[in-house]
Amino acid sequence: MSRSFLRSLNESALVDVAPVSTYPFCMGVWLKKLGGANAETLMFFGDGAILPDAYTRLQIGKFGNIQAHSAHTGNVVTTPGVYDDGNWHACLLVEKDVGGMRRLELYIDGTLIGTDSSANTGGLSLFDRVAFGRKMTLALGDALNGTLAEGFIANIGPTVDQVVAWSRGASARRVFGTALKGYWPLWGLHNPEIDVSSHGNDLTLSGTSKDDHAPVSLYTPKWATSLPATNLATRRASIDGVVIVVAV
Repeated sequence: MSRSFLRSLNESALVDVAPVSTYPFCMGVWLKKLGGANAETLMFFGDGAILPDAYTRLQIGKFGNIQAHSAHTGNVVTTPGVYDDGNWHACLLVEKDVGGMRRLELYIDGTLIGTDSSANTGGLSLFDRVAFGRKMTLALGDALNGTLAEGFIANIGPTVDQVVAWSRGASARRVFGTALKGYWPLWGLHNPEIDVSSHGNDLTLSGTSKDDHAPVSLYTPKWATSLPATNLATRRASIDGVVIVVAV
């Protein structure tokens, strides 16, 4: 399952915590959205109470373009294509320091869309909130009308292979290992919504409902034909890398 957010009700999920405090970091979430005419927030990481423009977020524009927006450094990367087509899309941004410059990168479905850099150092010292479905600064806004799953934050500048693996459905735990600082599958089965990264930063929900989950490994079992069962009344399935014997 996953979490659907209704813009009309300003639905959201949040936790007041700073999973990372140094560069580089990456964060991502899967999105499913059909149409729209507003700027809407997918995932937010920033200051929740003091400054209105100290944050980094993933958002989707009113014409369906996905954007990585680092308000505290002034960096923006926007997709030329649109993604409000009712299909699942893996959205991931990276923010890092490169030679004293702050660099922002945006990947959609495993493909690098673009980068933006600036000398504005910004900083993560005020960041103390992670949220999904709404911009949760002092100036609230840009609520989402859509479905989210598999949100995460990791203290790493990921390799291309890691980005592609996550975007093809691999679990964030398997891709980022100990660099993973927050992982919220948004299964729609718990309230609060659990952080399964082992850091225990569960999300407080404001509304939301269940929906079908994104096409990730935990929900896409494949028969392991290379591992034939010794007993013809059983088969083996591999789920998230674990082989399970299934009686048939």
